[in-house]
Amino acid sequence: MDKQRFFLALVLTASALSVARFWVDDKDLISVSTTTPTVLVADTEKTVPGVFSDEAQKREPTLLQKEPVPTQITSREREREEEEDDDDDDRPYVSTTPAPATPPVAPVVAPGSKTVQTIASYSTPSGTDRIGFSLIIDQSGTITNVTIQNLANSDTSANYQRDFAASAPAVLVGKKLSTLTSINRVARASLTTMAFNDSLPALKAQL
Repeated sequence: MDKQRFFLALVLTASALSVARFWVDDKDLISVSTTTPTVLVADTEKTVPGVFSDEAQKREPTLLQKEPVPTQITSREREREEEEDDDDDDRPYVSTTPAPATPPVAPVVAPGSKTVQTIASYSTPSGTDRIGFSLIIDQSGTITNVTIQNLANSDTSANYQRDFAASAPAVLVGKKLSTLTSINRVARASLTTMAFNDSLPALKAQL
């Protein structure tokens, strides 16, 4: 009888220990950590629920600010700026061409060439101005030399005529006078250029 009781007690003790161990293991399995797991995204610590912690917000990458793109001036805007400096307004204008220190020397006319010339009058904001055009034409009718006589009545017009005289040879030399109908604005001197275009019939009449 004592052996039976001992054996029964031993079985009950073992069962109790087994139940206690299972309960402890099960408790560990179903226990939930109170610490929210974190994941690393692009070297920045973020919490799983999507709320940034204070430390994570401090470590957020800063977006690079784009540098301002320099404004490009279009050809039309540049032309508009140049048009504002034309000789059809009454603002003072300073020539970029220095005044000649000595009177210009008359060009040598080659045999077979001839000189055609005229004096034109044209209106400006400051009044009426005059300018002289002289062209040397060779036997083929090609312009070989251009001379401008500055007859302006105002300093502003004189400056425009001086700039026209400096740039006109590069535009006219090498062209045939008989087929020339007009030229584009020369050296921002729109009124002076217009005076030359208006003088073409008088110059052609001398061929």
